[in-house]
Amino acid sequence: MLGFVACAFVLTSCSQNDILENTNEANAISFSNLNDRVTKAANDNTDDYAVYAIRSNATDVWFMNNIKVSGADDTYSPLQYWPTGGATVNFYAFAPYPGGAVVSSAIADSLAFTYTVPTNADEDFTIATPVRGATSGGASTPVALSFNHMLTKITIEADLKQELKDAGYSITFASATLGVPYKKGTGKLTTTPIVDLTAEKDTATYTGAKTYMFIPQISTGTTLQLNNVVINHNGVEYWSGDLKAYRVVTGNIAADKFKRNTHYTIVFTIDQNADSPTDGPVFGEAIEFSSSVAANWDSANVPVEQP
Repeated sequence: MLGFVACAFVLTSCSQNDILENTNEANAISFSNLNDRVTKAANDNTDDYAVYAIRSNATDVWFMNNIKVSGADDTYSPLQYWPTGGATVNFYAFAPYPGGAVVSSAIADSLAFTYTVPTNADEDFTIATPVRGATSGGASTPVALSFNHMLTKITIEADLKQELKDAGYSITFASATLGVPYKKGTGKLTTTPIVDLTAEKDTATYTGAKTYMFIPQISTGTTLQLNNVVINHNGVEYWSGDLKAYRVVTGNIAADKFKRNTHYTIVFTIDQNADSPTDGPVFGEAIEFSSSVAANWDSANVPVEQP
């Protein structure tokens, strides 16, 4: 699901066999994760993650190179061990594990990558804060990895003006469409503190759901649309169809940017057209934004309106 660009590492100088390890089981490297690492549409936070590790006494040898670690219990195989002779280890990780790893730079300790949002935009992407200069603390002291949300999350909802609800109208919709100017981002696993991905121009449209996770980017020009809307009046269908797509303009979103680690809840509040010559309300044009707090993500307050 993760659109990483795969690239082989260039390994030089000393080899794996030149490094002595204490292979006593009590000296094995173990992991723990400190937060809700991965949040998917189904709220699955047990996805596997990828780990890279490099020794201070062998800076060109990745003795852990795209190691798959279980998100359920933080186990992996085969076990790796802390180096001897006072050497320290740097650890880097991302989730979810994509099955192919992926560094677009052959420079050790760089770990530059390209990330592409999957077609359905339904999967979180997280990077662990680098752990540098680690030494063995024994089997009871795992390497603690704290992962950071790297994407923007958006949930689209619909509502009616109160006077319409008071008059017996109700609304449902099947899905929403999100159009964005950027679907790719680049970064490094080694960066401290964690910074935003650098968005790369490559447009994308996501449809079929009501919640999406995508590259943080400028908000102006983004489009939002409700699909298969049904408005009932006293239990009888009154109007159905797709609402007109709304193009986000400057001022709709704070600083005109969708931020990383932020969950935006956009509520399309439907109003009637007061100038309509018909007896009933006309729907499909006005949009009003509002927002709500989402657990484990920062929240953003945004208001849009639509008749």
